[in-house]
Amino acid sequence: MNWLDDKRDQLSKWIYAEWQDGVLLRGDSLEIMPLLKPIDSIITDIPYGISQQSNGLRSLDYGEWDHLNNMELVWMEAMLRMIASTAIIFCGKEQISNLISYAKEKKLITKILIWHKPNPTVLNCQHHYIDATEFAIYTKKPRAFFKPGYKHNVFEYPVVHSSQRNHPTEKPAQLITELIGDISRPLETILDPFAGSGTTGVACIRTGRQFICIEKEESYCAIGQKRIDDEYIRLAEEARQLDLFQEAATTYRRRSNHPRTR
Repeated sequence: MNWLDDKRDQLSKWIYAEWQDGVLLRGDSLEIMPLLKPIDSIITDIPYGISQQSNGLRSLDYGEWDHLNNMELVWMEAMLRMIASTAIIFCGKEQISNLISYAKEKKLITKILIWHKPNPTVLNCQHHYIDATEFAIYTKKPRAFFKPGYKHNVFEYPVVHSSQRNHPTEKPAQLITELIGDISRPLETILDPFAGSGTTGVACIRTGRQFICIEKEESYCAIGQKRIDDEYIRLAEEARQLDLFQEAATTYRRRSNHPRTR
């Protein structure tokens, strides 16, 4: 990424992988974000801090990264310093109130987005309703770009199947792709300070955006790098196939324009 050149010395120890349109940084986002230039928008999925809340019904532990409690306002403050336009922050139900209150204090336009899952994870459903939704805080600065116009705030996408899931709380790439298209223009830069397995990077490639992914865990950096590499390979193969098709179509048209003489 060209904009990274004048920050390369400061960021070099965190650069895990780099592509023409993006970079994956391994480290603590609170350390790294102050070193970055302001970016256009953020889409991220912060740790929910719910791993220990099993209430004796069933063990629920997403890993060490999810055992950080009461940090959402610290992360929110750091992220809002970065953006020129919009932030979409997936969060736990217990975090919604704090995040909305903070955004409104900053005079930002704020809404709740709902991801409805038609195939939710069944967890203790014999004791209560099945959780089929997750939530995100949508907050933007006045006059920030919003493409759709008159669009409702409920998005329905199936949960990533366990056999294809790369991260315990992975969001569908199609969902993130739609959100990126709603809040940003092509070639703008999207930051994900809690990148997990790199879904935001994959979605940015599909939509022609630049991306900065920050992830603390080395294992997820490795997965994210592979997913992003694979997405570039997939697009290159699609482009190759399209070129072959167009070449064949051109050849066919030329032959059609020169009928055989008897």
